Amino acid sequence: MKPILSLFLIALPYFSFSNTMFHIENDSILVSLFMVKHIIKKDTDLLAHISITSNQRRILQIPKGNNMAYIDRGSGFYLIQCQRKAGSKYTDISGNASIDNIPLINFDTLHVNETYKLEIPIRLLYRFTKGQYRIRVLATLSSLNNVADTYSNWFYFDCPANVRIE
Repeated sequence: MKPILSLFLIALPYFSFSNTMFHIENDSILVSLFMVKHIIKKDTDLLAHISITSNQRRILQIPKGNNMAYIDRGSGFYLIQCQRKAGSKYTDISGNASIDNIPLINFDTLHVNETYKLEIPIRLLYRFTKGQYRIRVLATLSSLNNVADTYSNWFYFDCPANVRIE
């Protein structure tokens, strides 16, 4: 009996830790995007709110501010993709602004279960004419951390008329 009991006592710590082995850790980040309104009537409605939540077990390094760029050109930590509905599908639209990121960037830290929030005014980035749109952002934090680049959700909105910039 002693050999079996000693085997049980040796294996006991392993089994007590095994509870976490079956729990799948989401060692990643969650990026979400929303705008206050789904129906855009004026240019001030075109403000994208982005939140980045860390599920990492380690501290993440993130840039302070909204170091952004278009997804199809430029470099930045938050790449914006906007699409307009054409027929039954959405197609990418080109930005009408030049985004210049200053290379001197300050950094902040993001701890587990913390959320970093930023706002990106998209009203000057694209020309919004009458139509249906969707927008998302790609957080490219892999250059700073050991984490995969992560897309936000698509946010759908409608412009019932051309949006004038005032």
